[in-house]
Amino acid sequence: MDLLRKVMNARQGGMSKAKAAEVFGIDPKTIYNWEQRADLTPCLAKTRKRKLVRACLTMRGGGYATPPVFYAAMSLRSPFRK
Repeated sequence: MDLLRKVMNARQGGMSKAKAAEVFGIDPKTIYNWEQRADLTPCLAKTRKRKLVRACLTMRGGGYATPPVFYAAMSLRSPFRK
């Protein structure tokens, strides 16, 4: 949040977007996005829901477990592993 305030203060002082981006080490598109926001309070980043493998949910008594492919790969002998 401090960076946002510093950038906005610099922009209000007459600094160009390109110069502010260079000085503060951020992308000019970030400054453009900040200026388009009506509310400059911090917000959570958008996240996506993770896909769960149903077979993994039923393993080990219903709890989440490592996918079977992982176990198959781990059973292969590595020439570097004793």
